[in-house]
Amino acid sequence: KVKTPRLIIKHIFDPSVASVELKNGKIDAALIDVSLLNIFKKDENFKILRERSADYRALMFNLENEFLKDIQIRKALNYAVDKQSIVKNLLHDYGFVANHPLERSWADSKAFKTYEYNPKKAQDLILALGFKKNDEGIFEKDGKILDFEIWTMSNDPLRVSLAGILQSEFKKI
Repeated sequence: KVKTPRLIIKHIFDPSVASVELKNGKIDAALIDVSLLNIFKKDENFKILRERSADYRALMFNLENEFLKDIQIRKALNYAVDKQSIVKNLLHDYGFVANHPLERSWADSKAFKTYEYNPKKAQDLILALGFKKNDEGIFEKDGKILDFEIWTMSNDPLRVSLAGILQSEFKKI
């Protein structure tokens, strides 16, 4: 005999709304954004189950950008990001650093290059391309400032925070 005679699946795309509905008893289960987990950790009425998901966040490069076409720039940007710190501080250790989309799956390959956090190496790679820091501390070459835009989905607070962290990391080099 079925223990759950009726199951309703409700898609709630806003993580804040999902957490409020869960807290108010309007839904029985939800995938909760890690930034909201502390609300539920402190409440003995809730049980948190930790499951692996296929969620993957990455910085995708627009190869139409005159600077991002250069693989050395892309390598430098990889070295400039403290990915482990992002997992610890933004994801609250719910996750791991992924070096490619298929990491820790049956299709994983050790052939992918990994980039440890090394801002000095990031800076050296850019300087080796003939860039110099201008008076504002921004890389410049032939009168052109090294710049690009970071786009993200504004309805995902985690991705918005990640974009801000990336911007901050890139400014450090």
